[in-house]
Amino acid sequence: MRTPARVLPLLICLGLIPSPAHGAVIEVFNTGLDEFGNVLGEDAEDPHYEIFAGPVTLPRAVAATSAGGFPIGPWVAETPTSTWVTPSASTNGPPGDYTYRTTFNVAGLRPETVVVTGRWATDNIGTDVLVNGVPSNNPNPAQFPVFTPFAAGGARAGSNTLDFVLNNAPPGENPTGVHVTDLSATGFAEGTRSITLHNTGVSGPNNPNGTNSTVLTSGGTDTHYFVTTPGGFDALPASVVLNQPAYFNGAGNSLFVNNTGNGQINEPVGVYTYRTVFDLTGLDPSTASILGRVLVDNDVTDVLINGTSTGITASGFDANSFRDFAIESGFVEGTNTLDFLVNNAGDTPNPTAFRVDLLRGAAMPIPEPSAAVFAVAGLALLALRRYKAIPATQAA
Repeated sequence: MRTPARVLPLLICLGLIPSPAHGAVIEVFNTGLDEFGNVLGEDAEDPHYEIFAGPVTLPRAVAATSAGGFPIGPWVAETPTSTWVTPSASTNGPPGDYTYRTTFNVAGLRPETVVVTGRWATDNIGTDVLVNGVPSNNPNPAQFPVFTPFAAGGARAGSNTLDFVLNNAPPGENPTGVHVTDLSATGFAEGTRSITLHNTGVSGPNNPNGTNSTVLTSGGTDTHYFVTTPGGFDALPASVVLNQPAYFNGAGNSLFVNNTGNGQINEPVGVYTYRTVFDLTGLDPSTASILGRVLVDNDVTDVLINGTSTGITASGFDANSFRDFAIESGFVEGTNTLDFLVNNAGDTPNPTAFRVDLLRGAAMPIPEPSAAVFAVAGLALLALRRYKAIPATQAA
């Protein structure tokens, strides 16, 4: 019996036929863009960012580009998708704390699954990124010559505020502004259930949005990831790496790990497999989705879900090398494996390590048996009524 097309949406809404739980992309804008996402010209007003608080307040911040010359030069230049916004056409503003605000909406999504990520540069020190006025502990001490990554949760249903707070240091009026690039926000739909997952270098499970406050900042063993070294040996718990300054361990939700816990000793070249395991019991695997991002020394050559290649690759271990990824197929009922294949490149042994950050996922729950029985019974009754409505001459 075929389910009538007009009935399918109702069954999906009732949870009787699962729908995909793929992460939804929320509309957000980098600084310095017009309504269509194009980079603004010099001194144009930004329709998405206001200076909400500070020595100067403006309903629309003012764009600054390299066409205007200094201070861009010391300031990191505009990108193809973003530029600086400031309090004035000259970029100057009085000393003090400034709050640049934009908004976003999470209607139809579970707010606790929403995470906002991006990179920012500021003049002077970036104090923090706030969601709905709540600090996220994402300062920018590097200021204006480079971007610093951030990740923030704290969304609530409906409309949300996203604030970038910075301090313009004295003396007198001087250049100040903020540059936000690669801004992204994702979340999972209402009706989904979160998958229990772990970032690298944490003791407890991630929050539904991939953040984690149980980072092993004193080092130790990561019992959620097992490492197999080149040649297929070991499969031992990973160890947190804290002694390699070249590795970016900031942003507060994860840490680098490897097979020894030492980021300065030379390890054999070849492929290392980092495995974590998760459970989909009670969830429909055909609707599952996992999102995350990685840093690695040297390369992720593939990510396997239950032994099946996803084709995901990555490279780089500094603050600006995070590689986002999404997995939307290959899941099975019950226990699942997630393998990251890390290649330690080179002709001779050298340091290697790996970091998974903001790992999060969701799937639709499997309907309760009673609900499924009622659904089938209802469809059977519908079919019977349609059959009885057919004239006897046609039914014969």
